Amino acid sequence: MNIKKITTLLPLTLISAAVITLSGCATSADTAALKNGPTMAQAYTAAMTGNDSTDGSNQSLSGLRSALGDSQPMANQTASTAITQATDQVNMQFPTLPNPTLVMYVYPHFAGSDQAPVPGYYTAFSFYTRIHYALPGEMPTQSLGGSL
Repeated sequence: MNIKKITTLLPLTLISAAVITLSGCATSADTAALKNGPTMAQAYTAAMTGNDSTDGSNQSLSGLRSALGDSQPMANQTASTAITQATDQVNMQFPTLPNPTLVMYVYPHFAGSDQAPVPGYYTAFSFYTRIHYALPGEMPTQSLGGSL
C-alpha cells in the first residue's frame, strides 16, 4: 500500500472509532432507567416468594396457569418419559463395561509458592479414563440372583 493512502486512512479510522466508542456513552441514566417499574425490593420479594407479579397482586404464574387450565406440566411429564425411554433403549443396545469409581482422600496440605493451606477433601474418579462399550452379545445377561 502507498504511504500516502495509509496516512490518509489512519486519521479517518481513528476518528470513526472514537465516534462509535463515544456514542455508547450518549445515553443518560434518566432515559436508561424505568420510571414506573418495580423497585429492587419488590423484584427481590417477588422472586423469593414465587410471586411473578410485582404490582402488588398476589397471583403467581402457577396460579394463573391452573386457573386457565394450562397443560404445561403434563407436556413436561410426557417429554421426560420419552427421554427416559430413549435413554433406556440406548443403554440396552450399547451397554458400558464396568468402570469402578475410586474414592480418594487428599490430606490437608500447603500448595503453591505462597504455601496456601488447602483443607482435606474427598475426590472420586473412574478407574478407566475412557468409557468402554460392549459389542452386541458381549455383555452377560444378568440373572435374578447373580451379578455382573
